[in-house]
Amino acid sequence: MSSDCSDSISSYLEKRIIPCLEEAGFPCFLIDLSQELGVNVSTDMKMPYDVFINTKYSPKNLFFNDVALLSSEEFVHSSVIPGITLKGPLKRNEDQMSFYASISDNFSILISLLPANSTIVKIDCIDRSKAPKSKKYLFNDLILCVGTLTLQFVFSFLPISIIFQLLLVIVLLAFSTYIRIVIKFGLRNLANGHPTMDSLVSLALLGSFVLEIMNLDGLDPFFSFTMLLISVLIGRILEDQAGHKGVCLNAERTILAKMLKPDNENFVEIFMSPELLSPGDLVRILPGEVVPVDGKLVLGACSYFDESFITGESVPVYKESNAITICDCKIVNSKYSDIVLAGTKNVAIGRPVIMECSHSLNGSISSCLARITESALSKQSNAQRFADSLAKWFVPFVLGLSGLTFISNVIIFLDLKLALERSVSVMVSACPCAMALAAPIIFSTAIKLARERGVIFNGMSSFESLSTIQQIFFDKTGTITAGTFTLKGLFLYPANRQDSYRILAIIKRLASTSTHPICSSLTHHLQLLDGASMEEHAVDDFCEIPGRGISCSIRICGVGKSIKALLGNWLLLEENGIKAPQVCDDSTMVLFALEGVHIATITFSESVREEAPFVIGELSKIMRVSILTGDRKGAAQAAAIAVGLDSDIFYECDPFAKEKIVQDAARGDQSMRPIPVAMVGDGLNDSAAMANATLSIAIGTGSPSILWSSKMVIMRSNHPLSLIPEMIHLCQRAKKWIYALWIGSLLYNSIILPMEMGLLGDIFLPSYMASLLMSLSSIGVLVSGHLFSFFNSSAKLMSLAKIQKA
Repeated sequence: MSSDCSDSISSYLEKRIIPCLEEAGFPCFLIDLSQELGVNVSTDMKMPYDVFINTKYSPKNLFFNDVALLSSEEFVHSSVIPGITLKGPLKRNEDQMSFYASISDNFSILISLLPANSTIVKIDCIDRSKAPKSKKYLFNDLILCVGTLTLQFVFSFLPISIIFQLLLVIVLLAFSTYIRIVIKFGLRNLANGHPTMDSLVSLALLGSFVLEIMNLDGLDPFFSFTMLLISVLIGRILEDQAGHKGVCLNAERTILAKMLKPDNENFVEIFMSPELLSPGDLVRILPGEVVPVDGKLVLGACSYFDESFITGESVPVYKESNAITICDCKIVNSKYSDIVLAGTKNVAIGRPVIMECSHSLNGSISSCLARITESALSKQSNAQRFADSLAKWFVPFVLGLSGLTFISNVIIFLDLKLALERSVSVMVSACPCAMALAAPIIFSTAIKLARERGVIFNGMSSFESLSTIQQIFFDKTGTITAGTFTLKGLFLYPANRQDSYRILAIIKRLASTSTHPICSSLTHHLQLLDGASMEEHAVDDFCEIPGRGISCSIRICGVGKSIKALLGNWLLLEENGIKAPQVCDDSTMVLFALEGVHIATITFSESVREEAPFVIGELSKIMRVSILTGDRKGAAQAAAIAVGLDSDIFYECDPFAKEKIVQDAARGDQSMRPIPVAMVGDGLNDSAAMANATLSIAIGTGSPSILWSSKMVIMRSNHPLSLIPEMIHLCQRAKKWIYALWIGSLLYNSIILPMEMGLLGDIFLPSYMASLLMSLSSIGVLVSGHLFSFFNSSAKLMSLAKIQKA
């Protein structure tokens, strides 16, 4: 293989794959490819996976769906499926999901770098950081230890040989699977120069065992050792519970869906699992039943749906079919939405509805939200990375203190037994748990609270960045404004009345092809005018230009020839050599041209969101607020005045101009470091600007692509902007709780370590008591997480009354 190919693969792994996995919460590692690639990179494996890439097949046939995840006991290299095979101790669905989300896109690029004739490439990744934690092993070992402790208590009243009690402890260690794994991994990591908490526990257990051997003639031999085992297991169980504390993300689901299958001229109702539904299937939903997959209402259906799982709003939303197609009747539009989402419930009494599936279960918005939130909870925040970096230094520090304690006590007291006992106590009492678990517990709780209010974050770092934002940009249309437009003026320049109807028909036809809020409003208003039964026209060469409008060729019914049509703003017309009219008022203007001639002008007025003035005022107190819009100066200034903003207004901006403005703001001055900025929009004409912001905030989107690309998504439709300052304050409070837990952890260790070293005189705890006290710190973190949820679950930073008063 050529060195260029090897270097490109190595560079891509180092620059793209590794940072991606680090961000997802997996430990840092370096890759050592096999000799087939000829890449020499130092190996420092800390990942519990063996990765195999089979490139004997064409790269385009390699799909990330062809993935197998096996347990650590199943390292069988005999069968490698086409694609990528990951083998490692991935047990939990959350881990699998986060790993999928982290490397799926990146590995597809990696595969494309490999030559077509490559054989299996092995990336050997061995976990040296910690032993796998299985709840089954933990609880089994705990039961064995409690049983052994009970026997020891009974034997203390009986004339049982000390040798028999020693054999009892040896049998306990032989059958304690988790304890053996901890000792094995702990000593291996210590020998490899990467000591972990398992190393501390392993040395403490061995030291305690030696101490009991030295004390065979004492009272209740091995009693303290068994108590130490129990306290260690209890601590690991609590740590496992705290580390895996998650959020219930699954929406309420129906077990069987009622699919309507055509049978001659009738429909037959068939019970089917939601996983088997496909787009286009018809499903009947009775009152009180849950929508199985995303879809839209048909055949005149209407009802109220509870969308609290998606949006966080408790008030049911009215939905009705706006696409009634019966025989040859035309489509009739409605002002109400016909889209229903999986996980929402039909709450209207006596109103069964029929919906047409638009997505499969896995492609539904609710499934997408669940995957995003699960991925968010698995990604590390900056605070968590900082705590983990301290924890890496903590273990060698404690080992040094333990060794110093042993040597000093031997020299001062000339008592080997006392020195060993205090050395063991130092190792088992040290606890970085509160520092390591504080950030993931508090941030995951905060993300759960945000999820309940209709706000989705794609990572803990996205939530954490909220409190650091120094400038925030708002798109105007559909963000600052409500996205609903009122027709203000319609000016046509036809030769006769018949041409007026034809112009309206063409405008309506073009507007109906776009999902932009202005086009949706234009279609709705034209539906109400005389001539609603206008003929349809065929559209060819359709092109929707972001920040401009629509360009296409249209074949007019009855004429037979194609002519070029433009529908958009003044920039679209000027770029096509058409002189646009100058309008100085605050209207939003849509222009229409045929064959290079401007023949229609439509003006709209739009109102700002009810909560926008209050939100802009609150945000202006803590950061710089700006507005971006493609509208002309008059419309932009009118919206800014309505929300109380008199500066930082950028108007007549196309998507590229918006992107550059956000980039320049994020870059900061030459003498300053880059500053964190946020961009709030709907993802239509501002996706490029949102992609360049530190924090991209999407408002009320139902598009899965925008859900995945945005770092924060507000699904609530009722006063959505009010959630931005609310989430900022939630983030600030979460950070305060984390800092408090960190301070508590430092205070604990600053007291307990000197005590166990003997620096506080006769105040000293036995090793099993010190270990049990360490376990209580994990309980403290769990309790803090529940308290944070309790004190913030009902705290609304701004009520509707405040918004209306403002």
